[in-house]
Amino acid sequence: MNRLWVRLSFTHTILALVGVLVVIVVTFRTQELSVRREAARQLAQQAGLVQRLIDLAASGERGRGMGMQGMHRMGPGGPAVILADAEGTVVYDWQGDTGRSLTAAERRVAARVTEGGRFVGYILPVTASALTQEYQAIVGTLRRTLLITGVIAGFVALGLGVLVSESITAPLRRLIAGAQGIAGGDLSRRIQAQGPRETRELASAFNQMAAGLQEADRRRQELTADIAHELRTPLSVLQGNLSAILDGVYAPTDQEIAALYDQVLRLNRLVQ
Repeated sequence: MNRLWVRLSFTHTILALVGVLVVIVVTFRTQELSVRREAARQLAQQAGLVQRLIDLAASGERGRGMGMQGMHRMGPGGPAVILADAEGTVVYDWQGDTGRSLTAAERRVAARVTEGGRFVGYILPVTASALTQEYQAIVGTLRRTLLITGVIAGFVALGLGVLVSESITAPLRRLIAGAQGIAGGDLSRRIQAQGPRETRELASAFNQMAAGLQEADRRRQELTADIAHELRTPLSVLQGNLSAILDGVYAPTDQEIAALYDQVLRLNRLVQ
């Protein structure tokens, strides 16, 4: 875990898996709700409750109470569904709890019943335990499909995490190799500018630094050569004249000593 690419891969994979898990859970809940809505609608249609709800809405001022009583009489023992009129008042409950008003949450999940473009009531989704074997098989298939999709998405997320981490850490490894080359004396080392904008800018800055170091080293070598050349001439004169005096070629006259002194002053100026 001390390597950057491992940490990045792990982080990207975890984030991707969390996102995939959230999508899978939301998708499953949404599809399961759709299945439970459809199951409730079919149960209500088969029992004739949808038509009776439509008739209840059509009766309006003429016989609303009688319509509700007719729905009530199918009470406990009927299809395991709950129906409400357009105002949200429960007119049929397989458990007998009629007359209450639907909550806001129940209205959001309920299937809306329309007739000729007119809204006539609600059908609440059946409970998961009340689903028939046919719909339970559909829900099971949906669950398995999403599970397989999640596993595949997990492997894809892992692969993408490794690729993204590699794309981030590869320029850093090239930079490290270039810095090690510079430290070893290879001032001609350059790194290739690849990857995102930031890593390209970093590579460009490194190359500029390496070029500046190489130019400074070239100037240092030129300066050293120039200094050596300039120092060599007066030193040669001093060496030759002193050697001649020591060999007795000529005596150290004031004129000769003055010439040697001029060469010493020249050396001093060069050093300064």
